[in-house]
Amino acid sequence: SRIQDRFTLGGHLNMRGFKNKGIGPRAAQANDSDAVGKPSLVFQNDGAIGGEAFYSATLRAETGVPFKVLRRYGIESHAFLSAGNCFTPRITATLNALQQTRFSAGFGIFKDFGGVRAELNYCIPVRAMQHLGDQTAPGLRFGLAMEWM
Repeated sequence: SRIQDRFTLGGHLNMRGFKNKGIGPRAAQANDSDAVGKPSLVFQNDGAIGGEAFYSATLRAETGVPFKVLRRYGIESHAFLSAGNCFTPRITATLNALQQTRFSAGFGIFKDFGGVRAELNYCIPVRAMQHLGDQTAPGLRFGLAMEWM
Protein backbone atom coordinates (compact mmCIF):
# COMPACT_ATOMS: atom_id res chain seq x y z
CA SER A 1 0.00 0.00 0.00
CA ARG A 2 1.02 3.61 -0.50
CA ILE A 3 2.50 5.44 2.48
CA GLN A 4 -0.35 7.98 2.49
CA ASP A 5 -2.86 5.11 2.86
CA ARG A 6 -1.27 3.77 6.04
CA PHE A 7 -2.25 4.36 9.67
CA THR A 8 -0.12 5.53 12.58
CA LEU A 9 -0.96 5.36 16.26
CA GLY A 10 0.31 7.26 19.27
CA GLY A 11 0.11 10.76 20.67
CA HIS A 12 -2.50 12.72 22.58
CA LEU A 13 -5.23 12.09 20.00
CA ASN A 14 -5.41 8.32 20.37
CA MET A 15 -2.79 6.73 22.67
CA ARG A 16 -1.68 9.04 25.45
CA GLY A 17 1.66 7.97 26.92
CA PHE A 18 3.20 7.26 23.50
CA LYS A 19 4.89 9.71 21.16
CA ASN A 20 3.10 10.83 18.00
CA LYS A 21 3.38 7.90 15.53
CA GLY A 22 5.13 5.97 18.34
CA ILE A 23 3.28 2.67 17.81
CA GLY A 24 3.38 0.51 14.69
CA PRO A 25 5.67 -0.69 11.96
CA ARG A 26 8.95 1.19 11.72
CA ALA A 27 11.83 1.27 9.29
CA ALA A 28 14.66 -0.87 10.64
CA GLN A 29 18.27 -1.25 9.63
CA ALA A 30 20.77 -3.93 10.54
CA ASN A 31 23.24 -2.99 13.23
CA ASP A 32 26.62 -4.57 13.91
CA SER A 33 26.58 -8.13 15.20
CA ASP A 34 25.63 -8.64 18.81
CA ALA A 35 27.59 -10.70 21.36
CA VAL A 36 26.59 -14.00 19.73
CA GLY A 37 27.46 -12.86 16.23
CA LYS A 38 23.90 -12.37 14.96
CA PRO A 39 23.08 -9.04 13.32
CA SER A 40 20.63 -7.01 15.40
CA LEU A 41 18.01 -4.55 14.19
CA VAL A 42 17.95 -0.91 15.18
CA PHE A 43 14.69 1.01 14.71
CA GLN A 44 15.05 4.54 13.43
CA ASN A 45 13.57 7.21 15.70
CA ASP A 46 11.61 8.93 12.95
CA GLY A 47 11.08 5.83 10.79
CA ALA A 48 7.35 5.29 11.31
CA ILE A 49 6.02 3.66 8.13
CA GLY A 50 2.55 2.93 9.55
CA GLY A 51 0.36 -0.11 9.27
CA GLU A 52 -2.57 -1.16 7.13
CA ALA A 53 -4.84 -1.73 10.13
CA PHE A 54 -5.19 -0.48 13.69
CA TYR A 55 -7.45 -0.65 16.68
CA SER A 56 -7.64 1.58 19.72
CA ALA A 57 -10.01 2.25 22.57
CA THR A 58 -9.97 4.56 25.57
CA LEU A 59 -11.96 4.31 28.76
CA ARG A 60 -12.27 7.66 30.57
CA ALA A 61 -13.86 8.66 33.85
CA GLU A 62 -14.53 12.37 34.28
CA THR A 63 -15.23 14.26 37.48
CA GLY A 64 -15.02 17.76 38.85
CA VAL A 65 -11.82 19.12 40.33
CA PRO A 66 -11.47 19.60 44.10
CA PHE A 67 -10.31 23.24 43.79
CA LYS A 68 -12.90 26.02 43.48
CA VAL A 69 -10.57 28.26 41.50
CA LEU A 70 -10.26 25.60 38.75
CA ARG A 71 -14.00 24.83 38.77
CA ARG A 72 -14.71 28.53 38.28
CA TYR A 73 -12.93 28.34 34.90
CA GLY A 74 -14.68 25.14 33.80
CA ILE A 75 -11.68 22.87 34.32
CA GLU A 76 -12.48 19.22 35.00
CA SER A 77 -10.40 16.16 35.83
CA HIS A 78 -10.30 12.67 34.37
CA ALA A 79 -8.55 9.32 34.53
CA PHE A 80 -8.03 7.12 31.47
CA LEU A 81 -6.92 3.70 30.27
CA SER A 82 -6.04 3.31 26.58
CA ALA A 83 -5.33 0.20 24.53
CA GLY A 84 -4.38 -0.25 20.88
CA ASN A 85 -2.05 -1.48 18.18
CA CYS A 86 -1.10 -0.58 14.61
CA PHE A 87 0.00 -3.39 12.31
CA THR A 88 0.06 -4.87 8.81
CA PRO A 89 -2.06 -8.04 8.67
CA ARG A 90 0.09 -9.68 5.98
CA ILE A 91 3.13 -9.42 8.22
CA THR A 92 1.60 -9.80 11.64
CA ALA A 93 -1.17 -12.31 12.17
CA THR A 94 -4.25 -10.78 13.76
CA LEU A 95 -3.90 -12.99 16.84
CA ASN A 96 -0.29 -11.86 17.22
CA ALA A 97 -1.43 -8.23 16.87
CA LEU A 98 -3.92 -8.74 19.70
CA GLN A 99 -1.20 -10.25 21.88
CA GLN A 100 0.93 -7.15 21.23
CA THR A 101 -1.71 -4.68 22.42
CA ARG A 102 -0.15 -1.61 24.00
CA PHE A 103 -1.65 -0.05 27.13
CA SER A 104 -1.33 3.33 28.79
CA ALA A 105 -3.00 4.90 31.82
CA GLY A 106 -3.04 8.23 33.51
CA PHE A 107 -4.95 11.17 34.91
CA GLY A 108 -5.18 14.87 34.27
CA ILE A 109 -7.22 18.00 33.88
CA PHE A 110 -8.99 19.31 30.80
CA LYS A 111 -11.05 22.20 29.49
CA ASP A 112 -13.40 22.25 26.53
CA PHE A 113 -13.40 25.43 24.42
CA GLY A 114 -16.43 24.79 22.20
CA GLY A 115 -15.05 22.14 19.85
CA VAL A 116 -11.43 22.40 20.94
CA ARG A 117 -10.15 20.58 23.99
CA ALA A 118 -6.99 21.24 26.02
CA GLU A 119 -5.59 18.55 28.32
CA LEU A 120 -2.74 18.37 30.80
CA ASN A 121 -2.15 14.73 31.70
CA TYR A 122 0.26 12.56 33.61
CA CYS A 123 0.72 9.52 31.35
CA ILE A 124 2.13 6.09 32.14
CA PRO A 125 2.85 3.68 29.25
CA VAL A 126 1.83 0.44 31.00
CA ARG A 127 2.79 -1.91 28.17
CA ALA A 128 5.05 -0.98 25.27
CA MET A 129 6.90 -3.16 22.77
CA GLN A 130 10.39 -1.63 22.88
CA HIS A 131 11.80 -4.48 20.79
CA LEU A 132 9.41 -3.42 18.00
CA GLY A 133 10.55 0.19 18.22
CA ASP A 134 7.75 1.74 20.29
CA GLN A 135 8.44 5.27 21.42
CA THR A 136 6.93 6.17 24.78
CA ALA A 137 6.25 9.59 26.27
CA PRO A 138 5.76 9.10 30.01
CA GLY A 139 5.16 11.91 32.44
CA LEU A 140 3.43 15.24 32.14
CA ARG A 141 2.05 15.95 28.65
CA PHE A 142 -0.03 18.77 27.19
CA GLY A 143 -2.40 18.23 24.27
CA LEU A 144 -4.64 20.49 22.22
CA ALA A 145 -6.92 19.10 19.52
CA MET A 146 -10.35 18.94 17.97
CA GLU A 147 -10.66 15.13 18.05
CA TRP A 148 -10.26 13.10 21.25
CA MET A 149 -10.56 9.48 22.30
